[in-house]
Amino acid sequence: MKFGKYSIFEITGVLLIILYVSTDFVGYYFFPLIWIIASIYDIYKTKKYLKEKPKNEIRIRTKNDSYYNLIPFILGSIFCLFSVFFYFVTETEKIGVIIFFIFGVTQILQGLNFIPNSFIKVENENLNFENGKIKQNIDVNKIRTFEINEEKIKFTTEDEKNITLQHLELNTSEITEVERFLKKYIIKPIC
Repeated sequence: MKFGKYSIFEITGVLLIILYVSTDFVGYYFFPLIWIIASIYDIYKTKKYLKEKPKNEIRIRTKNDSYYNLIPFILGSIFCLFSVFFYFVTETEKIGVIIFFIFGVTQILQGLNFIPNSFIKVENENLNFENGKIKQNIDVNKIRTFEINEEKIKFTTEDEKNITLQHLELNTSEITEVERFLKKYIIKPIC
């Protein structure tokens, strides 16, 4: 069984919450520090991916990506604002407030380094694409035509079967980039 990046973070998060709630040994700042470390690790992995993008893969924005891209900004801004407020208003320990402020900053940085969830990848003469839970493969040699617009990419095979990757949110530069990517592997586009 293969776990994805988010599954590992979710399992780790649940285990840490159980550990945090069930024992007195775990300190008040342990959970936020672990969350900060996980966020920094995610930022590192995202930067590494963006620096070493595979040549046979292209990432495509979907309509859901717009929402997922905003969540770290909203969450980070809330943590930063409340941390600054509590730093000046309360007379409790300042270290907790500082830790939550750092967490807010890491969330904002995580939002700046967003990678779209949907992708098209060419591997072993197959065009693989994934959009959420939908995964499909097409033999590159059997693709007769393809069409691209802001909301979908439609492939037509030699046996007149239509395969569509939809719910996309592409702008004109992304359409051009996807078209250029597909033209490297498929010769017959419809423009």
